[in-house]
Amino acid sequence: MSIETLPLEQIPVTAIADPAWNSRISAENPEDFAKLVASIKSDGVRSPVMVQRLNVVGAGPGYRLVFGSRRLKAAREAALTTIPALVQPVAADGGGEQGRIDLMVENARENLARKDLTPYEQARTFSELRNAGMKLGDVSRRVGVTEGHVSNLATIYIQADPKVLTEWAHGNPAATTGFLRDLVAKEKDKAKQVLLFKEREKQLAASEVEPDPEPEPDPEPDPEKKNTPADKFHVDKGRYRLLLKRLAATKAPAISVAAVKYLVGTITKIPGVIQDDE
Repeated sequence: MSIETLPLEQIPVTAIADPAWNSRISAENPEDFAKLVASIKSDGVRSPVMVQRLNVVGAGPGYRLVFGSRRLKAAREAALTTIPALVQPVAADGGGEQGRIDLMVENARENLARKDLTPYEQARTFSELRNAGMKLGDVSRRVGVTEGHVSNLATIYIQADPKVLTEWAHGNPAATTGFLRDLVAKEKDKAKQVLLFKEREKQLAASEVEPDPEPEPDPEPDPEKKNTPADKFHVDKGRYRLLLKRLAATKAPAISVAAVKYLVGTITKIPGVIQDDE
C-alpha cells in the first residue's frame, strides 16, 4: 500500500507506542523543540505522523510509530489528546523481520527527506539495513540516495574504531565524512585510527587545516526518468575541434542550435561555417 492511499486518522497520543527503531538518535535542540511545541499549541500538527496498527488484544497501545517521533513528543508536550496520523494496516507477517526492515526503511526515508539525520545517524541506519540482509542497491533504491552514499557511510561505521565513531556521533568537527572515509581506507589498525584522529583534532585546534564541509546525500536517479539527448549522444572530438576552428575563422558570435545539432551528429553541415563533413 502506497503512502498516498493510507487512511488519515486522528489517533489518541496515548495509543501510540514509540518505535522499536528510530534512525534519529541525536539529542533534541531545546530551543528548536520549544518552537515546535509553541507552533503545535497555536496551529496543531500540520504534517501527519505515520503509525502501524498493532494486532493487540486487550489493554495496551494500539499503534506503533513509524516516523514522526519529534512531532509526537511535541504533541504530548503541548497536551494534545490526538494527533493526525497516516495508518498502516497490521503487518502481514505479524511484525516479523521483514516488517521490522520495512519500518526502518520508512523511518529513514522520512527523516532523510526532512534532512533530520546526521551523517552518523545515516551510517548507523544504512549499516543496520545491510546487517538485516538488504543488498546495497536495495538500500539505495528504497531510502532514496545513491549507492555510493550508502557504501561510504556504512563502510565508515563498520571499519572505524568505536572511539572515533563516538566522536562522530557527538558532532566533533574533526569527524567529517571525507576525513573518516579516507581514514578507514588508509588505516585498518583501529588503534592507529584513534591516533590519527587525535592528530586531526590538534591540527584543527591550531587552525592548521579547515574542517571539510559535510556533503549533502546525492538523491538516487529516478529509474522512471527517460533518457535525455545528452544520454543518447556523444560529441565527436574531431568535429568539435573543426567547429571551433571554423567559428574562430568566421568570427561567428555564438554556437547556434545548428552547431549543437552538428556536434551531436544529427546534421552534417552548418551554412556559412561548415558545408559538409570533412
